[in-house]
Amino acid sequence: MTSSLPETVSILNLCQNSRTLSGRLMVVDCLRLVEALPLPAEIHELDVKLKFWLDGTGYSRFSGEVTGRLPLVCQRCLSGYDFEFSSQISSAYFESEDALEEAMRAGNLPDDVEAVVIEPVAQIEAQGDTASVEEEKLINFVSLIEDDLLLALPMVPLHPEKSDGSPGCKAAKVADTTEDAKPNALAAGLAVIRKDLKKDLKTD
Repeated sequence: MTSSLPETVSILNLCQNSRTLSGRLMVVDCLRLVEALPLPAEIHELDVKLKFWLDGTGYSRFSGEVTGRLPLVCQRCLSGYDFEFSSQISSAYFESEDALEEAMRAGNLPDDVEAVVIEPVAQIEAQGDTASVEEEKLINFVSLIEDDLLLALPMVPLHPEKSDGSPGCKAAKVADTTEDAKPNALAAGLAVIRKDLKKDLKTD
């Protein structure tokens, strides 16, 4: 991970101070995303910019954009290419399912916001009122954006069309069963990932 983006963050600290984090992130640091990619991504980077704040109801919010290129296999020509994407993020953070359920029962969670439940990986003692010492809960920074990155992957990867609307590549003339299986397996895997993510978002 680049030095401009921390490995772990305190959502409480970021939101209370209305912080903005921006920088580059190596794709290989996104372990779940790497598992879904058909090609190595050692040299690929993501540009990330996220703004954090507390909304009027006290919920921890963050929004922003992630852009970059991801190595995929075109299902038309069966060759690798870089898929260029831009993912918009607008989320509310909850540290547990119970906290999210409580917010949903209160009925004041914005409809256009994706609820994200991420369990803390560590705790640090916050510097504050010595009579009431709080603990800041740290979470992995990548976990804030990885679901959105997975959902950004196309179900059927294809080279971008030309300016006249024609296909950006020629269909492969010869392809053995192994080559045919690769893109199909990718599509099937992404379908499962999308189904699981959407199911989690609905139940959350």
